[in-house]
Amino acid sequence: MKLAVEIENIESWPQEFKEEALKNKPLLISYHQECHRISQLGEEDLIARVYPPLNEFEAEYRALADKLETILSVHRLVGYHCTRLTVREIKAIKDGGLNILSDELVQQRLDNALCDGHLTEEQVSYLRNSDNLKECLDDRHGGRTGMIWFCPNRSLLKHEGEFHRLFRSWGGEAVYWGHERDENISHAIRRVGTPCIVKGALPFCDVRHFSERLSDRFLSYIVSDVIEYPESPVCFDMYSKQNLISTDILEIIDISSPEFEHLTGYKNWGEKIESF
Repeated sequence: MKLAVEIENIESWPQEFKEEALKNKPLLISYHQECHRISQLGEEDLIARVYPPLNEFEAEYRALADKLETILSVHRLVGYHCTRLTVREIKAIKDGGLNILSDELVQQRLDNALCDGHLTEEQVSYLRNSDNLKECLDDRHGGRTGMIWFCPNRSLLKHEGEFHRLFRSWGGEAVYWGHERDENISHAIRRVGTPCIVKGALPFCDVRHFSERLSDRFLSYIVSDVIEYPESPVCFDMYSKQNLISTDILEIIDISSPEFEHLTGYKNWGEKIESF
């Protein structure tokens, strides 16, 4: 059975993976301690920086990580996608899944917002003809087009600075970027939809991130109570270049749900987010 695995919930991990990782915690600690020692040497000595000594635990660690990566590969990784959604969009995601960012998706969302009375014809035209929107879809300000981004660390959802903007303005980063303080449109996109967290489960083969193996992230979590700043970091962003089908959508949590407050603690944020 394919499990929905959450990095910060050890009880959700595959049993064989969990047992093997916990059994090898002493090895993991030794490996990371040696990594830190070698890094410190490099800061103190140029030769050690250019020709760092070998980590004596490297081979055993890599063999363990490779073995555990194989175990993970048949399951799904839980991630949180934070945004604002209309009633129509919530239903579409529940029924048909979550689609990667594309010009076609943005234009469809604008059409629907107009049809449902969330935006006027003038407001939709303003967004369609925006240079900011075109630049975002061309990835002038970082990669977004052809992707869906997720946060796999539920503990990070409480960080106002990371997520407030995603909940404040409708349309996703491609639409609201450059318009958040634009007096011509900012008030309108803040009144569309309601803040939502789409909890999805991505097939491991579709997860893209910036590390050699996903198992490295899990193994870092095992030792995070002992090792400060393990490498690879436990906290990271991930994305998929594939649409999520409806069965990969575990839950859509809107701001009216107690779970939304439990996950984000948004009522204690300095700047409030609104729902209409």
